[in-house]
Amino acid sequence: MRKAFTLAEVLITLGIIGVVAAMTLPSLINKYNQQETITALQKTYSVLNQAFMMSQAKNESYEYWEEAYKMGPGEYFNKYWKPYFKINKQCNTYNECGYKEQFPWLFLNGQKDSLAVANPSLRTTFYTPDGILIMIMAFRGSSDLENGGSINNSIYVDLNGSKRPNQYGKDFFVFTRTKKGIMPYGYDKNDDIVDKNCSLSGDGQYCAAKLSKDGWKMDNDYPW
Repeated sequence: MRKAFTLAEVLITLGIIGVVAAMTLPSLINKYNQQETITALQKTYSVLNQAFMMSQAKNESYEYWEEAYKMGPGEYFNKYWKPYFKINKQCNTYNECGYKEQFPWLFLNGQKDSLAVANPSLRTTFYTPDGILIMIMAFRGSSDLENGGSINNSIYVDLNGSKRPNQYGKDFFVFTRTKKGIMPYGYDKNDDIVDKNCSLSGDGQYCAAKLSKDGWKMDNDYPW
């Protein structure tokens, strides 16, 4: 006599395997998506700093660069950044950039951001060959250029372009230009401020800083 599993036993085993797979697969996919995001963000961080260093080698140290808001976004970008990036295309409207609306991004708390995809009078927006959208700002944070307002040195990146979720901390992150190099926005804030900002009750603009402070990994408190 040959020993074998009965049909009922095979079906029960397959059912158990299916249940286990259904329970573990979402977690595995989630972990994969998290790591994919971190890898893309680190790569973008490196690309930005490489361009920054090459520009300094050609145009002197960053502290001697002409102010972006004085030059205007186009002239500033063409001189200090464009020669040092691999650019797939520049875009001047949200349609050209592949977005369905001008204001597509959400803060982590669910509120809509008023940041436009493209505004050539304030920033230069372009795609890298691997589909990452980068926006280099070039204006003051105040309409009164004579009496204050902070200079906006931000660089925004959307890791998967117009694809969803279009949300801070998920696929949309912020860096800033400094004498030290390109740094995650919020790098100079303490941990409590960064954690509060990069949370479900915050706007998420410091999430790149949080990932950097946490060793480029998403801890349990990361609002994924």
